[in-house]
Amino acid sequence: MEHLLYINWLGAVLAGFASIIIGGIWYSPFVAGKIWMKVSGFDPEKAGAPLAAMITSFISNTVFAALLSLVLTATGAYEAGLHVVASYGLFMAIVVAAASWQNYAFENKSIAHFLVHTGNHIVSMVAMSFILALV
Repeated sequence: MEHLLYINWLGAVLAGFASIIIGGIWYSPFVAGKIWMKVSGFDPEKAGAPLAAMITSFISNTVFAALLSLVLTATGAYEAGLHVVASYGLFMAIVVAAASWQNYAFENKSIAHFLVHTGNHIVSMVAMSFILALV
């Protein structure tokens, strides 16, 4: 029973940092940043320093990675191979997307807004899975 409660803390912390890096790249003007700014009405001229948001993002993604580590341990996915671990990350991203879709519907957000955020979640969560498997 003890092994079922194993959390790869080093992997979770590294995955939390990786999610910040992925988000920084994803929301840059070179990937999806221009679309995100347009559909969300974000004005970089009015934005302050993003430190608080980045800390919150790091904490929430580290917690998510720790919980994902528990799932990977409890299901035996770590022993099954890297492809299985990555598929768990993709599955979790789809679950998050499905759960958050209702928020976009009630807030009358566009499909583009949803897809920008969901794309970031998918890339981040699959990367988290790889990190957890490799560390």
